Amino acid sequence: MLTLKLHTELKISILISILVSLSPTLLLIEHHAQNDVIDKVILFLTAFITTFFNIRFQNWIQPKVKSIGLIILYTLILNIVLFGFDILLRLPLWNSFTTDKPLLLILVLVEWIRNLIIGFVAFFLVRYLIKNEKEKEDQLKIQAIENENLQLQLNALTAQLQPHFFFNNLNVLAELIQVDTDKSEEYIQNLSKFFRYILSIQQNPLINLSEEIEFIQTYIYLLKIRFGDDIKIEYQLNKTDNYSIPSLSTLIIMENIVKHNVLQSVSIDFTLDEINSVLKIKNTIHHKNNLPNEKLGYGLENINKKCKLLLNKNIQIAKNKEYFEVEIPLKKN
Repeated sequence: MLTLKLHTELKISILISILVSLSPTLLLIEHHAQNDVIDKVILFLTAFITTFFNIRFQNWIQPKVKSIGLIILYTLILNIVLFGFDILLRLPLWNSFTTDKPLLLILVLVEWIRNLIIGFVAFFLVRYLIKNEKEKEDQLKIQAIENENLQLQLNALTAQLQPHFFFNNLNVLAELIQVDTDKSEEYIQNLSKFFRYILSIQQNPLINLSEEIEFIQTYIYLLKIRFGDDIKIEYQLNKTDNYSIPSLSTLIIMENIVKHNVLQSVSIDFTLDEINSVLKIKNTIHHKNNLPNEKLGYGLENINKKCKLLLNKNIQIAKNKEYFEVEIPLKKN
């Protein structure tokens, strides 16, 4: 929650106190009663107290309460209390200057006007400053997302451009050309589509879920050509156009599944949970025998970091001896 720092509140309070307590118009109205230094000091102190409490109150309430009407109501209540405190301090001094009731009424009215001015100046000033700080924070956040996204895209692209990836696909393509020309052409088209997607989303940290699913289906097509049609994939997806997902999230999860399991013995389910706005990717576990026991966390950590930056949510992981499931948070369009 955005709030102003204490030193900022104090600086603003002092500035407004000087401007309001030494306002020529207001001093002119009560000039004949302001012939005592003590009263001037009390005037400034009460203005400072009123300003500081108004600034602090606005700083506290505005990020929490969305209704402007409620904020104004609470501001009025606060200033009635502060006005009472102000009058208790200043009225005895005024009585020492004059016993003229109409004049005292004018002085009280001037003090009330001063309190209202302070209250509403604090309201609009804090509102502006918080909005300005939020815009700065959003800008920094966007910049951080862009940098993070660029790094993630680069990591993903680098991972796919490793020699073994090319060699594996070139070997598959070489075999296809010899046995099935039409299928080899289809394979080249899907391979090209796969790389075009990775290159095209570098400026898009969030992508429509339908596009991401179409991309991962292309990736799964390449896997099936390489490992055979025994890979079991199920989709329970409806209304994917209604959601966006951090780009390449599904690819990183699929890479983990490919790296750590015997694909021909694994089933993979993609499920869209519309109630919780998450995409669930669940796979049965059939670890490769020759795979060293290493953590799976690097890729998932990247996804989690991206989800935290873009959606302010974390991925959820569930696993046991039989299955591994990742829930990726989605943004509703």
